[in-house]
Amino acid sequence: MHVMLTARQWENIPRQVSLLFQACIELALDDPATSHIDPELSATLPAEPGWALSGRQRFRVALPQLDDTSADIDKILEDLRQLPVAIEAPRPATARAADPVELWGLSEGFDVGRAWAPRSAADRYKIVFGIDESGHPVELDIKETAAGGMGPHGLCVGATGSGKSEFLRTIVLGMMATHSATALNFVLIDFKGGATFRDFEGAPHVSAVISNLADDVSLIDRMQDALAGELQRRQELLRVADAKNVSDYSRRREAGDHRCREPLPALLVIVDEFAELLSQQPDSVASPSGMARRKR
Repeated sequence: MHVMLTARQWENIPRQVSLLFQACIELALDDPATSHIDPELSATLPAEPGWALSGRQRFRVALPQLDDTSADIDKILEDLRQLPVAIEAPRPATARAADPVELWGLSEGFDVGRAWAPRSAADRYKIVFGIDESGHPVELDIKETAAGGMGPHGLCVGATGSGKSEFLRTIVLGMMATHSATALNFVLIDFKGGATFRDFEGAPHVSAVISNLADDVSLIDRMQDALAGELQRRQELLRVADAKNVSDYSRRREAGDHRCREPLPALLVIVDEFAELLSQQPDSVASPSGMARRKR
C-alpha cells in the first residue's frame, strides 16, 4: 500500500506523519522561506500552476485537461490526445515540447495489450509526469527506496492555485495509462467538493472515490474503517500465501502458486487537502500514519 498526501503548507503536516513520507514534491508556496527543499529556489518558481521542486530540481508538471463527461480510461486518453496540452519548459531555446501521452509512450494510441503489458521490476509503479528545465523527463517512482524507488509514500505541498489538484490528476491518469487494474488500484479521497477525482469514477483501477467529507464528518470514520478493513484483508492474503509483500505475492501468482489465485494489486491511497481533514478530526492523523507503517 502506498499513501500520497497533499497540503497547502508544510506546517499543516504533523511531524510524525512527515517522517514517514520519503518522496516530497513542493509546488509554489505562499511563503518560499518555509520551503523544506530550498527556500531560495522556491522563490524562483513562476506564479503559474504546475511549477515544482523535488530534490533541488525545478520542473514543470504535465497538466492534462480531462473531459468531465467520462471516466472511462479509453475515453479519457482519447480526449487527452485531442486537447492542446503540450508542456513547455521555461527555456524555449533548449526545451522540447512534450505531450503527456507521448511521455507515457502512447503516441500511437492506447492499446490495452501494449500499455498494460507486465512491466519490469525496475519500471513498475514508475511514470514520467513532467520535464525539467533542460527538457529531460522527470519521473515519479512510488516503489520503496530499497527497490530503487522514491516511496513507498509521498507528500505534495503547495499553495492554493499552485497546481496540486492538476498534479494529482496527472499522477492518477499516468499510472492508469501504464498499469493494468490487476497491478495497481486507487482509493481517491478529496476532502472538499470532489472535483479533483470526479473524472476517474468508474475507471477499472479505482476502488473508491470519497469526497465531500467536509459536509459529513461521519464519513471520515467510515473511510478509516474501510481502509483498515482493506489492510486486514491484504495482510490475510499475504499470510495465507506466505508472501512477504505484494511484489512477492505477484511473483508467486505468476509462477502458478495456488494460494495466490486472487489478484492483489498495489494500492495507492491519495488524500487531497489532508490538513483540512485534520482540522475537522485531529485523530485522523492515525489513519495515514498507520497505513504508512504497514506499507506492504
